[in-house]
Amino acid sequence: MRDAARLGASWGALALALIVLMGCERRPTEADAGASTLLTIGEDGVGDLTSTTPFSREALEAALPAGFALEESRVLAEGDTIPTPILYAFHDGHLVLEISPDANGRRIERIDAASARVEGPHGLRPGIGFAEARGDRMRCAPGRGDLSGRAVCSPGSGPLRYVFAHGGAPTPEALPDDETMQRSILERIVWMAP
Repeated sequence: MRDAARLGASWGALALALIVLMGCERRPTEADAGASTLLTIGEDGVGDLTSTTPFSREALEAALPAGFALEESRVLAEGDTIPTPILYAFHDGHLVLEISPDANGRRIERIDAASARVEGPHGLRPGIGFAEARGDRMRCAPGRGDLSGRAVCSPGSGPLRYVFAHGGAPTPEALPDDETMQRSILERIVWMAP
C-alpha cells in the first residue's frame, strides 16, 4: 500500500494553496502541454466509466485503458461511522482518478479527476486558471465536506463540477473576493452519477 500522504484525499491541495497564496497561478507546464490525454470526462462519465459501471476492481480494470493500476483505501467521512471504500487509479505512478461508490457500494457514484492528462469539455484540464476555465460564467458556491475551502462551480445542471483552489476566504463557508477567485486554479473536475 502506498504511504498515506500519496493516497490522501487532498490531491495536492496544500501545494496548490501555497501557489495561490504566493500570488502565482499554476499554469500548465510544458510537460502538461506535451502530455497525451489518457481519459476524457464529460456528461456520461470518465472514459468508459459510467453510472452503470460496477464498483469493483475487476470492472474498473476492464474499463480503464492499459497502464492503469488501482489501489484501494477506505476513508471515514465526517459524520460516518463506517469507512467508505475508495479506489485510486494511478498511471505511471501518478494519481489520475479517485473513484467512489454509491450508498450501496455497487455502482460508481463520483469520480474526481485531478490530473492534467484528463480532459474535460472545451479542453478544460486541472491546472488551468479560473479565467481560462471561464469560471466567471459558472455558478459557484463554497465547497462542503471534503471540498471545504474551495469553490465548487457548475456551468449548468449537469453532472460535472469544477473545483477551484483559491487559497483563502473569510470563512470556509464563503467564497473569496473576486480578485482571489480570478487567481484560483482548477484543482479537479468532479463527475457525479445522475
